[in-house]
Amino acid sequence: MRILIKIILCLMVCNFINMEATTAQLFHPKDSLRKQRVIQVGLGVYTGVNKVIPQNEDLNYGTADGLEFGLLYNVYFNLTNHIYFKLGYRMNSKTAMINHGNYLFYESFKLKQIGSTIPVMLYYNFHNKGKSLFDVGIGVANNQYKNEVELVYANLNRPTLGHWRGDGSNFIEGRNVKGMSYLLACSKTIQLNKSISWVLFSEFEWVSPQIEILNTFYNGTNTYTEFWAKYQTYQYRVGTEFKF
Repeated sequence: MRILIKIILCLMVCNFINMEATTAQLFHPKDSLRKQRVIQVGLGVYTGVNKVIPQNEDLNYGTADGLEFGLLYNVYFNLTNHIYFKLGYRMNSKTAMINHGNYLFYESFKLKQIGSTIPVMLYYNFHNKGKSLFDVGIGVANNQYKNEVELVYANLNRPTLGHWRGDGSNFIEGRNVKGMSYLLACSKTIQLNKSISWVLFSEFEWVSPQIEILNTFYNGTNTYTEFWAKYQTYQYRVGTEFKF
């Protein structure tokens, strides 16, 4: 993250030293040096697959991947003809079916995560003979979301001694989670006119922190046995936006 910030700052300093542009040129569609705005904004939507992978091998799983939907707003800073920096804000919703258990218990529920994401990305635009081909980008994002649980089914066996202190859906329900994620992206921009362009993009996102679910069994002798179910999530998405 620190290296990425340093690269961005260096590029911004070098670019603005060489530009000799006035403040009025920031939003002008025909910048006298680079034939594009220095600052642009974008509005769009996206959808994709929310892939959920179990991390704890001690339990049995029947987990199913879910879907993701979102709205986005981006601010673009065109540093050079080939390099630009993007700061965004996204509102999204992700789902997945969670199923796990062992010889003592089994539970199944639909997990829904609703929240917001602030991605920071650096892109490089590939040209051929003066024509834009496609862009590739890397970045990081700050995520905040809330867990909601639906369609709960739990089968908790009750031995002669001891009892369950609650199933895992109770542990995760209503929990607010914060964490970072890492993104790789590829996009194609189609210029519609002097002021508006259409962007098609695809992304891969590796999400941190993991989903963590806890089942706890009290055995009647003042000791507890904890059953942790941990999941790593990835998102594969496609989207579109209009850039002004």
